Order: sequence, then structure tokens, then C-alpha cells
Amino acid sequence: MSLPELPTMTYESTNLGARVSRLYLNPISGRIIKNGLERAMEVLIGDDKYHQISPFGILHLTVSTPDFLPLWPKNSDYEIIQASLHNHSREILTESSDLEEEKIKGALVLESWINELKFEDMEDKWSVQPGDLRSRTELAEWILYAIRRILDEDEDLKI
Repeated sequence: MSLPELPTMTYESTNLGARVSRLYLNPISGRIIKNGLERAMEVLIGDDKYHQISPFGILHLTVSTPDFLPLWPKNSDYEIIQASLHNHSREILTESSDLEEEKIKGALVLESWINELKFEDMEDKWSVQPGDLRSRTELAEWILYAIRRILDEDEDLKI
């Protein structure tokens, strides 16, 4: 008489999980991106009348992931950050967190870089060194690529 086989548990990744793994993203980053893209789609189809989609909002989504290294604000940054938080509040596609100032600074620094602010001016304005800026822009490019891939491949995010 043989013993019955013990049931084995098997795990299978979701489509999003497999995509996030292939993109080498932190799983939490994948969830933040998916939630942000879902909110953006709600705006596009008219279900969300409050939020807006903008380049700043996409940059903020990018820096909101754990895969992006935060840029810590200096005391002199807080006035600009608070004004920006107020001005861009409808464009933010993620839930608020305790690190909102760091996220806003990251998005503002990336926005300054995109707008071709000189390195010297960025150092003066944001206290960001060229090496730190380069590492953040490379991270942002990678995360933006991942956002694009998730958007392209997720059937739930189609209009």
C-alpha cells in the first residue's frame, strides 16, 4: 500500500508580475506604476474629473517608485517644493506619502534637466551634483521605459 501524494502548492505569476520581473523592477514599483496608469486611464475616459495628465505627473510617477533614488530636499528647497506641490496637485497620479517632498524635488530636478537647465544652474538651484544628476536621469529613463512597456502590454490599460 502506497501513501497518497501530498498536495503541492504551485505559484504562478500574474501577467503584471511576469512583466515587472522581466523589466527588473521592484514589485512595489510595478504596483505603483500600474495604479498610476490606471488613474491616468480614468482621467482619459472621463471617470476621474479631478486629476489631469501632464509630463510633470508622469515624472512624479517615475520618482515615486522605490527603484528611483530620492533627492533629499534642503531647507532652501521647501518653499519651491510646497508651491510646486500646490500647483501640480491635480497632476499627481500616486497616493500621497510621507516622502512627498523628496518625490516633488526629484520630479522638479528631472523637469529642470529636460528643460536643459545648465549643470551649474542646477547645482545652484537644487544642490545636485553632476554624478547624482546622471544617476537619476539614467534611473528615470529605465523606469519610463518600464512604464511604457507596462502600458503597451497591459490589456486592462487600453482605451
